[in-house]
Amino acid sequence: QCQSMIRFEAILERLYQLKNTEIDWLDIVDEFNFSDQPHLIRHLKTVIGDTPGEYDKKRDLTIDIYGDFKSYS
Repeated sequence: QCQSMIRFEAILERLYQLKNTEIDWLDIVDEFNFSDQPHLIRHLKTVIGDTPGEYDKKRDLTIDIYGDFKSYS
């Protein structure tokens, strides 16, 4: 679970570096070693309850020091 959190934090950090129009989800799949795009989608749905597209529209998560996700919208 710790590795999953570290991976997810890295994904969030990478997404924050990009504008919405710059995000290529297939690049994210490759960069973070997901087997395919459905694997990434399932991972995000499990962790934050949103698909990549839903998250991209909101971009409203922060991770507190305890590893909990919080929406700031």
